[in-house]
Amino acid sequence: MTYKPFDMAEYVQLTNAAHRALYLLDCEIITNVAFINADLTTCLQAQAGPVKLPVYGCEAPAQVIQKAVLWLKEQCTPEQEI
Repeated sequence: MTYKPFDMAEYVQLTNAAHRALYLLDCEIITNVAFINADLTTCLQAQAGPVKLPVYGCEAPAQVIQKAVLWLKEQCTPEQEI
């Protein structure tokens, strides 16, 4: 699959969260190690370009990325459709 390169100038010009979520869906989503609490428990956090998404998981990276895609799709859906 070909991903759109992340462009911060284009991203910040988007007018709302739904448009930003649509933009991020076209970018490659990766995972990075994140600390989730005071005892330094580690898990993975999804990220698109430099944008860290509020999606965490202790499972395989592919599963965390799948959760991130679902979360971004939910952000694109108008509230009345949920």
